[in-house]
Amino acid sequence: MVCKIQLARTQDDINSMDQELEKDQYISCQCAQLDKASQKELTDFGKRIEKEQVAHLKKALSDQRAMFAHFIAKERDVAKEVLRQTREEHENNIKNERGKIDSLSNQVRTLLVEWNNERTKLKSLIENLTLTQKQEVHGNMNNEVTKVLY
Repeated sequence: MVCKIQLARTQDDINSMDQELEKDQYISCQCAQLDKASQKELTDFGKRIEKEQVAHLKKALSDQRAMFAHFIAKERDVAKEVLRQTREEHENNIKNERGKIDSLSNQVRTLLVEWNNERTKLKSLIENLTLTQKQEVHGNMNNEVTKVLY
């Protein structure tokens, strides 16, 4: 009977071990399925996060491009304004210089007209003077000739 009891206990132990093995296999199978499901879920989550990050990075890149385009447009506007002011300044300087040149030109013309008038007066004076000098010289020559002859 002791053998039977030991056999029954051993069979009970084997049965309980078989049940535990089945439970362990079931739990192992469930863990494998959970691992597979969680791995798939993590892969899907990683892909979703990657897509979101790519979208965020693309948006950030697009925003930076827009910002740089805005900065470039501002710089271009500043450069155009500086160029416009410089052109205005040069045009005003040229206008002022032309005015000065025109004024000087008018002064020179006036002086030339005055000098021409003075030259004409001097020429007529010289001509008048030379006529009177010629007459005096002829008179002196006649006097000398008459003195020499007499």
